[in-house]
Amino acid sequence: MTDDYTLSLNLPFSIGVYVAVNALPDAFLFMDAPSCAIAKAKYVYGNHDLMSTLLDKSGCHRVVDSSVNICTIPIGRDEDTKKRLRKVASLEACQVILISAFHLTEITGIQYDALARQMEPELKKPVLICG
Repeated sequence: MTDDYTLSLNLPFSIGVYVAVNALPDAFLFMDAPSCAIAKAKYVYGNHDLMSTLLDKSGCHRVVDSSVNICTIPIGRDEDTKKRLRKVASLEACQVILISAFHLTEITGIQYDALARQMEPELKKPVLICG
């Protein structure tokens, strides 16, 4: 038995990405994941930063998910991903876009780095890959 009651800071990778985005007030995160990706933003607020701005009461969250589901994960999602990235980049508050993914979507083989290189000139915002 241990008497060590300190909190562990060994966070899962995806939570670390959220914490990093939270620290950058003009950064937005596109998470290729089901809509439960928004719940992780709530985790950051409830456990790490009560002043977190990842979620916004107006609905303009700094975390945007791809809303994939078990039926849409295996099919080509590049066009939908591009559409969502364009929408994020059009927001005045967005100065940089980070892209990450849950493992269940990452294994489908979307080339996020190639997508970012292709879209960066159009988006006129830096696009960074976390993963």
